[in-house]
Amino acid sequence: MFVTLSRIFTFFVFPSNQILIFLLLALILRKRAKTRNICLGLAVVWLFVFGNTPIYEAAQKWWQVPQTEFSKLEPHQVAVVLGGGGLAPNQSLESVVQKECARSRFVVPLLLHSQGKAENLLITAGSFKKSKGQEARDLKKFYETAGIAPSRIFLDEQAVNTHQNALYSKEILDKKFPQERPLLVTNAFHMRRALATFKKAGIDCDPYASDYLHGNNEHRDFMDSIMPSPKVLDEWNRLFKEMIGYIAYKVTGKL
Repeated sequence: MFVTLSRIFTFFVFPSNQILIFLLLALILRKRAKTRNICLGLAVVWLFVFGNTPIYEAAQKWWQVPQTEFSKLEPHQVAVVLGGGGLAPNQSLESVVQKECARSRFVVPLLLHSQGKAENLLITAGSFKKSKGQEARDLKKFYETAGIAPSRIFLDEQAVNTHQNALYSKEILDKKFPQERPLLVTNAFHMRRALATFKKAGIDCDPYASDYLHGNNEHRDFMDSIMPSPKVLDEWNRLFKEMIGYIAYKVTGKL
């Protein structure tokens, strides 16, 4: 029941959905000029605010957990790599890696291992829809193909959410790497909830996120800074969903 209500609430919080709702209300109430104009005005304002790249980047930077520069990152015995639906059923790992390139949380562990920042990898990615742990096994095969020894890769094929990622990872860490402080690898927008959830489970981690947003080095002209972007609207949806997930975990005592 709580999950269903959370999903319904999330639907109405998404800026892109709100814009559609405002436009739909304007159409339904077209004979009421004042109300129609208010709805149209709100749709335009929402479009330019939540489609604005600099505004989104400021919000993303605020939400991100501070990250140590790669050159200053101390070597770790193990890095915990979160999956949990990053690879959908019938989707090849190669297509994800090629599409996202270095932004991918799947690629970051390769960099960490090759540069001596993470000697071992613990992949926690269980059943997603009908995949039955296939994501974890595909990732293991990918890392082995990239040159990481099978003995350096550990799997949790059971976890279906961040809470379970933490619980099952703790079982493996306690057996294989007691007293070690692991690196935690996930997307930058998800790192805040993941860190808090792992800490609640008794695991203190150092974060190293993929797609981490640093200072804005893009050279935008004035029009690029003010014109709304459909991609940014989608990014807002993802960020709001994560914020709601954080609140839900807080309410249910998972962090």
